[in-house]
Amino acid sequence: MNIRPPTPAGRAVLALGGLALASPLFALRTSSNNNFVLMQDLGLVVIPLLGLVAVLGALATRRPIVLLAAAGFALAATIQLAQLGRSTNWLGGNGSTFSIMMAVGIGLLVVTLAPDLSSSYDVNSNPPRKEPRRDGAAEPS
Repeated sequence: MNIRPPTPAGRAVLALGGLALASPLFALRTSSNNNFVLMQDLGLVVIPLLGLVAVLGALATRRPIVLLAAAGFALAATIQLAQLGRSTNWLGGNGSTFSIMMAVGIGLLVVTLAPDLSSSYDVNSNPPRKEPRRDGAAEPS
């Protein structure tokens, strides 16, 4: 699969990585009622760092690097889910933190693991058709 940034897959990886890189902006809130996504403690570092790994993987056109970032997001989301509502909360998040990590992780996995149809199938080309013989005889093999 080609994840080079000019391709749709590459642009999607850059967008998802960019979202993760911009996620610390959610920490700039004016009051406790404006917590759209809770970003604090270790989550404030982990999410942008994994987003940077995804962006660098897309720019280097290396699928394993993007998959590493996706696996990191999935692992962080799993840790956050396991610690929801408990006193131990390593990433310092809640359900909104879990959802952003899971969304970016699944998005990166889908974009990276999906088959690249642009290189294997051309919509403008038609395969040559065999015309049936008019005399009814079988085709020689």
